Amino acid sequence: YARLNGLDTLILEKTVNMGGECCGWERQGHQIDNSVHWLTGTKPDTDIYKVWCETGALGPEIRTIPVDPFFVMDLPSGRKFHLWHDLGRLKEELMGIAPEDEKEIETLVNAIAGYRKMQVSAMMPNELGTLKFWMLTVWRMRGALIPHIRFAKITIREYARRFKNAE
Repeated sequence: YARLNGLDTLILEKTVNMGGECCGWERQGHQIDNSVHWLTGTKPDTDIYKVWCETGALGPEIRTIPVDPFFVMDLPSGRKFHLWHDLGRLKEELMGIAPEDEKEIETLVNAIAGYRKMQVSAMMPNELGTLKFWMLTVWRMRGALIPHIRFAKITIREYARRFKNAE
């Protein structure tokens, strides 16, 4: 948008994936990189895709390739945990690590499925939303309403306490 508004811009990326260390920190001698290394909103029927096209980041001639798993973490036991796009694989992986948490794993996977149905508008700032905008927003969020109500007022730490497996 800076370029579209007449500003000279230059974007530098050192890796093949978009992202970088825009949100990283040091903890106990380890560098934690919490940046976005995947681009959300790549489905052509979403508002975010339209924004990416307007800025030149995406378009019909640009191909995106989903990477699965999109995150891998070393667990204290030495095992690797893979975060899969495929919710069936994710559930299977979590059950392999913590079968005693089946109920919470099921709840988590269902919540993710609900949030996936949500379409966030990127075409107008919320502050400028009309009644029609807000009605459409609620409609687009319908799949995520129940999980959002369930989880919006608790911290990640509180949520983690629901799991029996400490790994």
